[in-house]
Amino acid sequence: MLDLAEYDQGLKSLADDVIANQRDLVRHLESLLKAKDNSATDLFEFRKYFLDDGDRKRIEPYLEIGFYSGESDDDRVVFFCLEFELESVARRIRLVNAFKAYDDSQTLFTHEPRLTDHIRVKGSRKGKPENEMVNYGALKQLHASEVLKFEESFVKLLPMLNPRIPEWIGKTFPLSPLFVRIDPDIASNNRLYQFLTEEIQLNPYDYRPESFRFQEAFLRPADHALVETTPTQETVRECLDYKVQGIRGLQASTSVNGTYRSFMIEELDDYSGPDGILIGRCIHCDSKEFEVTGAGEHLLDHLDLAINVYEQENRLARLNGSLRNGKVTDADYRTHVLRVDKVPLYALPMMGLLFMTSQVLFRRYLNDIGWSSEQEPLP
Repeated sequence: MLDLAEYDQGLKSLADDVIANQRDLVRHLESLLKAKDNSATDLFEFRKYFLDDGDRKRIEPYLEIGFYSGESDDDRVVFFCLEFELESVARRIRLVNAFKAYDDSQTLFTHEPRLTDHIRVKGSRKGKPENEMVNYGALKQLHASEVLKFEESFVKLLPMLNPRIPEWIGKTFPLSPLFVRIDPDIASNNRLYQFLTEEIQLNPYDYRPESFRFQEAFLRPADHALVETTPTQETVRECLDYKVQGIRGLQASTSVNGTYRSFMIEELDDYSGPDGILIGRCIHCDSKEFEVTGAGEHLLDHLDLAINVYEQENRLARLNGSLRNGKVTDADYRTHVLRVDKVPLYALPMMGLLFMTSQVLFRRYLNDIGWSSEQEPLP
């Protein structure tokens, strides 16, 4: 029988195959087991050896689903346990792949090598591509969705970026250079499917960004935490954010370096269940000679959105830490998903509302830094 290291490696190998060949994970696993494939049956027998009553109780609701039918109840429980653990490994691999620096071997550039001409070049190292984001102006966004077209090819934004953000920025601030992260593993000559989304929750065009008034609190650190509470009519949204979305808090800090002031806001989404990771949704912006008076009109050097991923020890350190002390726990891996240069600071509230998962926490933060009942309400 396999040992634990061999089991982990077997899951990774199978997940790599599923991703590389774009297979349906559940159906592929079922077909391998039905065909008595050695690699799949070895994983199955190892997981079956450790089956316990906790597994049976957890999986019982899934037995109504027809996968791996015709087998004993215990074998079907093992099947679902194995499938969930394989899904967890595959999610992490997809996440790591999506965050890798761009290179010529990725699907995006083997399919459409001309896109390399539109990779953002770092200003500090003139002429050297940063290999992280692509010029949004070279792409055509379709129906404000995550699907974009380049020449005759179709590509996609990373799913961590709400597609309404680049669409809104591109139309509202057309002179501000805009860059986005394109999924390096997806490119096609055929029109890609787009996600079905609900449009009624938040319309950025209902917001007049120049109406926001930043106050002195914007210069101070902030720490808004969510805790597990009994749901009431008033707290139901907070409870859903905590229990379903895994939101643990939102923190903000500011630092000064000469005439430069830097701002950072990070929301912590804890997916510690099967994946054991913490997602940090981070907004960062820099500004020269910042003053609170008229701050909304101040033209930022840049404003970017990034995703930080913390695992194991770093996850615990970040959950127990804060941006207040000036030191940030290093992410295990990260990527920027969007950057806009030379944009007014008053763009930040709507960008945050579209980017952060918890409307409760980000609106609470906005109330602290400038929103008041005398002003036009946020949409």
